[in-house]
Amino acid sequence: MAEVDVLATLNGFAKEVYGADPIDALPENVGYMLKNVKFREQDMLGNAFHVPVIVSDEQGITYAGADEDDVTLNESVAMVSRDASLKGTQIIARSTIGYKLAASVASQGKKAFANSTELIIKRLMKSAAKRIEVQMLYGGSGLGVLSGTNNVSATETELEFTAASWAPGIWAGQNGAVIEAYNGVTLIATLNVKKISDLRGAKLLVTGLAGDITAVDGFAFGTLDLFWGGAKGKEAIGLDKIATTSGLLFGIDNAVYDVFQGQRFDALSAPLSFDKLTDAVVDAINFGLDKNLAVLVSARTWQDLNKNEAALRQYDYSYKKNDAQKGNSELHYTILNVDVNIVAHPMIKEGEAFLLVPEDFRRVGAYELSMKNPGMGSDMFRERDNKTSFELRAYTDQALLCERPSHLIKIINIVNS
Repeated sequence: MAEVDVLATLNGFAKEVYGADPIDALPENVGYMLKNVKFREQDMLGNAFHVPVIVSDEQGITYAGADEDDVTLNESVAMVSRDASLKGTQIIARSTIGYKLAASVASQGKKAFANSTELIIKRLMKSAAKRIEVQMLYGGSGLGVLSGTNNVSATETELEFTAASWAPGIWAGQNGAVIEAYNGVTLIATLNVKKISDLRGAKLLVTGLAGDITAVDGFAFGTLDLFWGGAKGKEAIGLDKIATTSGLLFGIDNAVYDVFQGQRFDALSAPLSFDKLTDAVVDAINFGLDKNLAVLVSARTWQDLNKNEAALRQYDYSYKKNDAQKGNSELHYTILNVDVNIVAHPMIKEGEAFLLVPEDFRRVGAYELSMKNPGMGSDMFRERDNKTSFELRAYTDQALLCERPSHLIKIINIVNS
């Protein structure tokens, strides 16, 4: 058999199997935000993306009585537009294939290539997509607050989360992920995820150097929050931060412009009910909401709403009053002529929920998630320096923009039954 140019052959097979523009499409089941918030490529000015946002209506309005004539008009007061600026976060996911496997695959042809690489490529894209989804939810806010630890050994401990900040979907399948524990801006420990050790008890088993384990075990808990390794201060802000920021948001002062400030609704340390959700929707309607809403809730909150008879008037868009079926992951109903879609999202923390208008959001950035990396053309594989392996990468540069934060409501203090 003739000698195979392995790198060229792998990239050639990739173009045949996955197309000339390989793996640009987002993987399925990546999460609600990635699927429903469109990406718009945006040019950077300086080192940030700039988007004009209207923050106040035209106010040059004159009233005249029925018998008045030759009325003097009020001066025009133009609408106010402000420049929203935000920086995209770069996320890069990497995977490798050794020379031996690559040579074997290349020598056996296109079918062997497809069989051997499909799983790696799909997982690489899904892993990167999950990080983007988590960033769009909790970027800049943290992944969960610790309430305590249970030491296992010098290099292993079990983290206990507050019930309100526990989101199992963030941690499922993250074995080996690097996380950092912060007290405010102070890094306390760098750890590695091992597994979810207690799903209902909100516990995560982690490993680390003895010094890091000692540091996290000895901390006075209640303010210690977790971030992905290297993400703090670099990731773009998500729904949580947009909804709770008071002051400058995307460079616009929402203390001046009320339509650019998110809202909060208190569930008063009780389960989220249809009545409470209606109250929250009314708050958004009072700020001019006239579009369909999505409510992202944890699976446990969804269970409580599912038990509420008022929330079961429609099960999904195929609902028929004489042929309703249970078992869906979404609930649909109407409040004051606004269609509301309740979505169970495994990455939403169990003590909170988000009410939002998907159309009010866009993902802006220089590059949508793709394995066709900048500067590499359509080549998927590259040779690693000083290593006997080839590497694949998935890359994106993006951030989440909300054009009407007043229609975004964070529901807090949910205690599920």
